[in-house]
Amino acid sequence: MRHLPTRDRCKFRRMAHAEARKICVFSFEYVAKKEQFPSFINAFRELIFQNGILSRPHLANDFAMLCIVDSYPRYLLGKSEKVLSESAMSQWKQQHGIPDWTFGGGLYGTKQQIKAQKNLVARHLKPYGKVRFIGDTSSESIYGKLYRKLVMLGAKYEGKSDKFISQIFPAIGLFKGKPTDEFAKQVYFKSTKEKPRGPFNPAEDNCGFIWTGPLVPFTSEHIQRVLALSKEIFRQFEFEFFVELIVESPRTIIALFGVFFDPSNPDEVGRSRDWYRAIHSKMNDEGYVAYRETSQSTNSALDGNLPLKDLLSKIKNVVDKNGIFAPGRYGIYNSNRSEEEAWPFLLFPK
Repeated sequence: MRHLPTRDRCKFRRMAHAEARKICVFSFEYVAKKEQFPSFINAFRELIFQNGILSRPHLANDFAMLCIVDSYPRYLLGKSEKVLSESAMSQWKQQHGIPDWTFGGGLYGTKQQIKAQKNLVARHLKPYGKVRFIGDTSSESIYGKLYRKLVMLGAKYEGKSDKFISQIFPAIGLFKGKPTDEFAKQVYFKSTKEKPRGPFNPAEDNCGFIWTGPLVPFTSEHIQRVLALSKEIFRQFEFEFFVELIVESPRTIIALFGVFFDPSNPDEVGRSRDWYRAIHSKMNDEGYVAYRETSQSTNSALDGNLPLKDLLSKIKNVVDKNGIFAPGRYGIYNSNRSEEEAWPFLLFPK
C-alpha cells in the first residue's frame, strides 16, 4: 500500500475500520417494456459512473438465469425441435418467476455511504423494474432466522419457485465475499446427471459449455447492436440465447455469450463449434474483440492486427527459433514451422 498516494492510503485505512465494514445486498428485475431497454442501459451506466454500485454486476438475461435455477426442460421441446419455442420459454419463465433481465450485488461502505448508494440505485433503476434491498441474513439469532424466513416468504409471494429460492442465500453469501461453487453447477444444465450437491468435476462428468466475451462500449447503441448481431447467430445454429452483460467499467461491458451442449450428442457438438467460430469471427469483424482468448481461438487472436502479429512473429523467430515457448499461442508462428506443427492441440482447428 506504500506506493499509493497519501489520500488513497487514508481511504483504505478508513474502509478497514470496523464501522466501515457494512454491506447491504440488493437485487433488480427488469419489468419495463422492451422499448425502454435502451433508456435503462443509459440509466444503468450513469449509476455506475456515479459510484452507486461499487461492485461489478452481471446483468443476466432470462435464459442465463434459468440455467442457474433449473436443468434443461427437454419435456418442453416439440417433436424434432432443437431449441425451445417462445411459448415454451414463456411457460418455463413463469414456472420459476424469472423476468427478462436480472442482476444483484452488494453495496459496501459506512452506514452513510450505503444510504447514499441505496438512494442512487433506487433513483436510477426503479423506473425500469423492481429493486429489493436485503439486510443481514447471516445471524443465527431468533431475529436472523425470522428474517431469513421472511425473505423466503416474500420470494414465494412474488411467484419464485423453490429452486429459485434455494439460490438466494448462496448469492447473498457471494456478494459478501464468501466463495461458493454453487453457480458453477450450471455447467450441468444439459447433463443427464442431476446438479451435484457435493464436490463435482464437470470434465469427468462430461459437461458441455462454450463461451466468448467480446468487449463492448457501455452505451445503449452498442449494446443493442451487439445483442441483435448475436441473436441472429444463436438462431442460425439453433441454440437458446444466453448472455450476461458484465460491467467492466463505466465505459465498457463484457457481453458474455455461451451455449450449453451435450458432449454425447454429435449434432450439438458440431453446432456448438460452428456457433463459436461464427460469433467469435462476427464480433471481431464488427470491432468487438474478445477480452480473453481460449484454445479455440488463440490461433486467430491477432488476425485483426496483422502488423502487430508480424512484428511479434519476427521477435519470436529471433529469440525462439525452434518454437519451444508457448507454440502457436496468439497466432504467432515461427517462419520455419507450419501452424499445425506449432499448435497441434487446437480444439477447433481452422
